[in-house]
Amino acid sequence: MSEPRDVTVSIFGHRYTLRSEADAELLGELAAEVDARMREAANAGGAAGADRIAVLAALNLADELVRERDARRQEHEALAARAQRICAVLNDEVGKSGAEGVS
Repeated sequence: MSEPRDVTVSIFGHRYTLRSEADAELLGELAAEVDARMREAANAGGAAGADRIAVLAALNLADELVRERDARRQEHEALAARAQRICAVLNDEVGKSGAEGVS
């Protein structure tokens, strides 16, 4: 584990110094993504202050994260079901030839 160090990032016109063990390049990429999302929310109109814009950006990011998690869960469930069907077919085939089966 690496030592924590200070990394300065810029988000929506403000500079923040973060103390982290994370890679400085990764933190820069994350900050750039947050900055872009905040600018999108600001350009969409309706939001007055930076705090409201930050909340809207956070909600958009959270929505995207939840959708991705749901998609991954559905993919995992589909793969697990497919694996079970393959095992059942293999067990049937092996059973027909008189072997113990596949687990």
